[in-house]
Amino acid sequence: MNIDRAIRELHDYFLNTPKEEIDKQIDKINEMYPPYDSTPFKNTDTFRKIYEEAKPHIGTLVLDFFEVVLLVGVEADEEDYYYVYQSAKGGRGEYWSSAVGSYIPLKGLMDENKYTYLAWVWNNNGNKGVAI
Repeated sequence: MNIDRAIRELHDYFLNTPKEEIDKQIDKINEMYPPYDSTPFKNTDTFRKIYEEAKPHIGTLVLDFFEVVLLVGVEADEEDYYYVYQSAKGGRGEYWSSAVGSYIPLKGLMDENKYTYLAWVWNNNGNKGVAI
């Protein structure tokens, strides 16, 4: 099936199916795939250590490898701990990156005026998240 045909079929389905039926289908999907709960993995010393180290940098611009991104948080699952980043507009959006690696905080490393300008550029170019 080509993508155009699949899109047309979905379009027709949603236009021609009563809202109640669509809601039932969504409820079935939600039952099959309950929301992920990472709480058990956040109650560990390792998570707390990673979070406390990242906390002063959350909401600031950092380097993830060679990309300037906004550090928005720390997450965990049954396999790993992650830094959560928001990439610049046109990038890959919000993504998780293993905390096995690290990031380079730009605030405090760069000249204050240069960092302030970089944050201003981020905040005024349609990027999600506000850099401080």
